[in-house]
Order: sequence, then structure tokens, then C-alpha cells
Amino acid sequence: MALSVAVLGSILAEFYRGSLSPALSHLPAAARGAASSSITATQAVAQQLGSAGRSILVPANDAFVHAMHATTLVAALMALAGALVVVRWMPGRAGQAAPAAHEAEPIAPAQERDYEAELAIMESDMLKAAEREV
Repeated sequence: MALSVAVLGSILAEFYRGSLSPALSHLPAAARGAASSSITATQAVAQQLGSAGRSILVPANDAFVHAMHATTLVAALMALAGALVVVRWMPGRAGQAAPAAHEAEPIAPAQERDYEAELAIMESDMLKAAEREV
């Protein structure tokens, strides 16, 4: 699970950087590097640049949405592949007959009487404990 989250995070970051790079070309190298790391970093750089930074907010939001769409598509494809693997190789499919050794055996009358006697003893003990608490 953690591996798939890391892979999807990497895909998101790469698509974000790729989509945002043209909009950051006019920024100084230090600001460009900081702004391309995440949407939050881009917003922080835009705020530090003041009115000049406002021009990167719309492309940053568009790049983030594009990256989320791509990442969601990859996640859906990974989930579909996982479902296909489970359907194909999961044991106990409906088409297979279960072996007779795994069938439940009926409870014998003697075992049922033992169960009822044990249940009566447990009930009696619980009532005694409740009376002591009162």
C-alpha cells in the first residue's frame, strides 16, 4: 500500500513539474526550483513575488489539476490490474468444487446436551456474580 502511494505521489509530482515548467521560465532559477516542487510551494513563491507572482497562480492550479487527472487515471488502471489478477488467480472460485473434507459435520445429540449443560453452568455463575455486586 505504501509503495503504491509513493508511486502515485511521484507520478503526481512529475506531471505537475512538467505542466508547470513553461509558466515558470521567466522566474529566477532559485524561485523556479522552489516553485516547481509542489502547489503549496508555488503559491508561497507567488506570494513572495507579490503582483509579479500572480501570473503563475492560474498555470499552477491548471498544472495541479492536470497532474491529479493523470495520477487518478494511473491509480484506476492499477486498481483494474489488481482486480484482474485477483479474479484470475484467487483460490476458491465459484467454478471449482470444494473438497468433501471441508464440509461441516452435524452436531451429535450428546455434544448438544453437553453444550446446553455448560451454558446452564455459565448462566448460573453469571447470576451469582450479579447478585454479589448488588
